[in-house]
Amino acid sequence: MVAQIHVLRNLMTNALLTVNAMVDGKLPPDRRNLHELAQTLDDVSDLVANVSKYDLAYAGDRRVIDVCDMVRSVVNDLALVSSATDVGLTAVEVNSDDIGCRALRGNWRNLHESFEGALRALLGILPPGATIAAAPRSAATITLTVSIPDQEPQSLATYLAAIAPPLERHRGQAHHGAKPGEYCLHLPGTSLCSGATECAPAR
Repeated sequence: MVAQIHVLRNLMTNALLTVNAMVDGKLPPDRRNLHELAQTLDDVSDLVANVSKYDLAYAGDRRVIDVCDMVRSVVNDLALVSSATDVGLTAVEVNSDDIGCRALRGNWRNLHESFEGALRALLGILPPGATIAAAPRSAATITLTVSIPDQEPQSLATYLAAIAPPLERHRGQAHHGAKPGEYCLHLPGTSLCSGATECAPAR
């Protein structure tokens, strides 16, 4: 089911970017491009038709999620959006010893939507050439580090207003990190073990 959702997101993102490019005049709405768009939507239809009702219901259940896997998965899902906006997006590989617990129990849909929503908000407002690095800090905490060439560090603090709402809608929260351009995302789930590294707000 998880693999199907990833493919579905990629197909829908591709279709949306194609349509937007046509509307903006960056891609001609000729026979070839329209045929490719129709084929993508056919693939979406086929995929949805083969997802069982049980799988769709199970996707929202409370279950154990590896936060490192989730970060990699969502970053991969947003690769097309990152490319289209010319904003670099990477998942930082971390050692389990550095973050403590990686296991998070929560609603799969809420966890993914809160994290993906924060990333989408940033991708939509950052200028071309900016970068975002997503790094797990614990099972329930992810740090986003934003970097923009030739921009004063103090100005990087303005993006919290875009990042916080997707988290808050799902009972998570976001705040400034210890460094300029660093944001801490507290996911709406519960860590299964102790010893996790916490992300303290900047003072």
